[in-house]
Amino acid sequence: MKSEGVGFNAEGDAEGDRVADFLHRLRSEAAEGARYVSHYSAAQDTPPGVRATLRLEDEYLSETAKLTLEALESNPESGGDNSTWIDFKWKLAAFHNIQDAFAPFVYGGGSHLNMFHLWYFYYESKYILAELVLCGLNGYSSASNALSRLFLEFNAMQNYYYRRVNAESSFRAVAEYLKTGRHPSWGKLVKGAIPADAFCRPIRHRIDSNLQGLSAASSHPYHPRESHKRRVGTHPRQSMEGMFFWNTISFVLSPVLWMYSVNFPMLYFPRDTFKKCGFNPPMGLVVGQATAASLQHSMPPNDYEEFKEYASTNPDVSGVLAWLEGRPDLGASEIRATWNEEEDGPQSDSIELDQITKITKVRALREMMALASVPEHDQDVNAGTIEQLTTFVGWREIHRRAKERRKGRKKS
Repeated sequence: MKSEGVGFNAEGDAEGDRVADFLHRLRSEAAEGARYVSHYSAAQDTPPGVRATLRLEDEYLSETAKLTLEALESNPESGGDNSTWIDFKWKLAAFHNIQDAFAPFVYGGGSHLNMFHLWYFYYESKYILAELVLCGLNGYSSASNALSRLFLEFNAMQNYYYRRVNAESSFRAVAEYLKTGRHPSWGKLVKGAIPADAFCRPIRHRIDSNLQGLSAASSHPYHPRESHKRRVGTHPRQSMEGMFFWNTISFVLSPVLWMYSVNFPMLYFPRDTFKKCGFNPPMGLVVGQATAASLQHSMPPNDYEEFKEYASTNPDVSGVLAWLEGRPDLGASEIRATWNEEEDGPQSDSIELDQITKITKVRALREMMALASVPEHDQDVNAGTIEQLTTFVGWREIHRRAKERRKGRKKS
């Protein structure tokens, strides 16, 4: 007697379940919308880890990425546990913390949301920074280098539009960019991203040099000497040379932090705003000691003193400090009395913990609002169906219609 039935493949069914669970999670996340989280580190002596600063959870890390990071953190032979690796982590922390200096402005020239849209460039670059580190951890060197240039460009744009908005007392320039996607030439943009004085000229030179170097090595077809295939062969993968990807990122982070240093002088004059204002401190403008410490650790002492001296010449610094120091110090009970449970939830037993809660909430809110209700670009009149866009015959039809429209515009 022979019994026949449906075969059972435990391994195949398990794999199918994993894929189904994965797709279900993606659909659920798409339905819920984007999720914004932030964190705050009070570290002043030891830099927070790369994973903590960039919020790289286990689910985002491949086995290769985990091993690379573990080697960098623990093996001096691979570049970890030394002064340059520690400097890199401080630079990451400083870049993450400078957002606390972003003050809101109430200008005309568009929607009231533009006071948040102004900071879009920084928050997008923060996302790109996480992506390029992930590429480096996996050995995807070409992608990492290409993203390094994009990271630098976004931060040059951030400083340019920040300065332009303040100079014009209007958000018109930001609103126009968000509507059209068009910005000034890179020469004009880099020139306008920092003050036009002798102190800042070397910074402009460094930005230009980095943009040119990254362009030659990754953003355009590059010379064979730049090819990563020479060390890994056919398949993209991690290599001993690729383990040092973070050196390029560190080299790019330096001029980025210099730009923010000359445009946000209060980064060099930290104050305890909670002691003066309770849980209703001025949003942005004045930073805490941990933010200033991360910036100080991110550069050599001589550099830090140079930038601090330059910052002290800004007339806004003395005015802000005088206003803040003119306020009386609050006692613990007075600080606690300023907590708003309706907005911030139940109060903890620790003022320090509540301060961290407040700072992280403001950071996450700003990041979310930077993309809130951003206008869509003008629709491309050449747009077609997927089939038209991916076939020669379809694209020829799009080309024909575009040609007819151009003729029509000329006649009119």
